[in-house]
Amino acid sequence: MKDEKNPRMIDELAVLAVGDEAALEQLILQERTYILACAGRTLVRHISRESEEELLAIEAFVEAVRSYSFDKGSFLSFAKLVIRRRLIDSVRKEKAMERIIPMDPVDLAIEQDKNNLEHFGERVDSDAGIVFEIEALSEVLKSYGFSFFDLTACSPKAEKTKEACRSAIGCIVDTEMIFLEMKAKRLLPIKIIEKNTGVPRKILERHRKYIIAVAEILKGEYRCLAPYVNSMKRRCSI
Repeated sequence: MKDEKNPRMIDELAVLAVGDEAALEQLILQERTYILACAGRTLVRHISRESEEELLAIEAFVEAVRSYSFDKGSFLSFAKLVIRRRLIDSVRKEKAMERIIPMDPVDLAIEQDKNNLEHFGERVDSDAGIVFEIEALSEVLKSYGFSFFDLTACSPKAEKTKEACRSAIGCIVDTEMIFLEMKAKRLLPIKIIEKNTGVPRKILERHRKYIIAVAEILKGEYRCLAPYVNSMKRRCSI
């Protein structure tokens, strides 16, 4: 709501709302219709009050207040940009989550639609999230000579095979020398894993890509992907 006598009144209110919860709540109430409109234009659909989307947009509005300064120009334009980025980022993360299907129930498996996954490279902002971790993991896997998309075909299905893969992964994760050898040579050290775990060579070769991928997740900095394999880490520890 603009004041013709003071066109920057909203900007001043935004500055005053920093550190003043009462002023912040009043500003949110005053601009709630604007917040809903920004969310609706971003998601191209009607956004209901009290919906999850509105709450996310309000969080973004608050974030805008806390990071706004008067010299940035119009606060409402700045808030619209922050709301848009937050909502688009949320949509991208939801789509990414839909394509990572926990197995048993948290082992890693990947949905087979490669065409949909090709959009993971589109970035919204610098916020670290599951989309960006998938990008980072994809680059690591390329160095081993296979694609992120290959994980669908090589993920274990039978319980006996899953247990064998857990043993192999545990051997890598719990033995730094084996992990470092795998990293240095960009190969699964099949011979030493077979010797230490008794897992048949045939299983190690067939599920090599899957074993490498999960070991990299467990040993790397993948905070969003880790929950899908953390229980495996507990079960496969040797």
